[in-house]
Amino acid sequence: MTISPGLNHARGRAVVILDSDLQDPPEVIPALIARPGETRFKLLTAALFYRLIARITAMDIPCDVGDVRRLAPREALDRSEPAR
Repeated sequence: MTISPGLNHARGRAVVILDSDLQDPPEVIPALIARPGETRFKLLTAALFYRLIARITAMDIPCDVGDVRRLAPREALDRSEPAR
């Protein structure tokens, strides 16, 4: 995974992940930072979706982990770093 080395070297208060094809240009970073969290409706429907898919298919998809976050606070990165 090419994102991992960048996350390991990041030292700021937060990290923003952008695709290399600039599908989301760097100019959207301020809007991404200002965006509030997910609504309760979104969280509920996502939770129901993953449980339904797990029940009706043979796919092994972990519940509640499908959404990609492109803004990570320093605390989240520190907790996820492998032991050195």
